[in-house]
Amino acid sequence: MNYRFLIGFSALLLFSCKEEKSKVFQRELVGRWEVFASEMNQKPNEFMQEGFFEFNSDLTVESNLFDDGKKHNYKVEEEKLKIDTETPFELNISKLESDTLILEGKMKIFHMKYYLKRQK
Repeated sequence: MNYRFLIGFSALLLFSCKEEKSKVFQRELVGRWEVFASEMNQKPNEFMQEGFFEFNSDLTVESNLFDDGKKHNYKVEEEKLKIDTETPFELNISKLESDTLILEGKMKIFHMKYYLKRQK
């Protein structure tokens, strides 16, 4: 009987830690981030030069990289950033610290990696 309680409590604790990390990431993303480097298939490229993302506390994001020029909704699930755009935008958050954000993952057929710095 104690084992069931321990297993249930451990699962609850593990789930709450994952949920908490998502909330921390959402809070830490708020602000303007500018792309300073990017890679496509592990090779540097300049496609994202002068790109930016402006994450708002109401869970919307603006970017000069979106074709339609509109705000889009975003969410963080575990360590994945998901932006509601016509073309799926789902990238892993590899690093998120006070002034550094690294996003990476597959977009269309390419493995992309974006390095961003927070603007003040």
